[in-house]
Amino acid sequence: MQQANTTKAQSQQGAQAVQAGTQGSLKELHELLKEFDVAMLITQTPEGFLRARPMAIQNPDDVPGCDVWFVTAEETPKVGEIQQERQVAVACYRPRDRAYLSISARARIERDNAAIQKLWKPEWKTWLPEGPEQAALLKLTLERAEYWEPTGGVLRVLYEQAKALVTGESAAKNLDPVKHVS
Repeated sequence: MQQANTTKAQSQQGAQAVQAGTQGSLKELHELLKEFDVAMLITQTPEGFLRARPMAIQNPDDVPGCDVWFVTAEETPKVGEIQQERQVAVACYRPRDRAYLSISARARIERDNAAIQKLWKPEWKTWLPEGPEQAALLKLTLERAEYWEPTGGVLRVLYEQAKALVTGESAAKNLDPVKHVS
């Protein structure tokens, strides 16, 4: 009975350590973000529903004055939603190693013709067939983020999960902690 209580306490401590995480950095978050192709941008509709849609990730270094940015058509529901509620979220998941990131941010829409012309990529034409004239920049200022990129990848995660089944301890205990940026 004592050993069961000790194991349960250790599991709870491991879970709390992962939940609490450690301090990360915006630079590290940006480097991880560059390894994802697509992010899910979550906005709030006027009715109060949360709506997610995939967005192509852009290099954070290309646009000063924001932490994360996307390009969008000026006339889309997401633009209207952001004009009503600037609080947004961004989420990414990478199945190959189970890395993820979650960002809470304040969004703003900017129509800067010179910047859009400079940043324009031919592949954007599939979503913006009229070209840069219909584009706007969606700039996010980070309020809080968390990210996790497990050392050893998916095999390490699977090993720790299997070990947890045998020992009764949380798999999180022996994995890297979640990192936070505020």
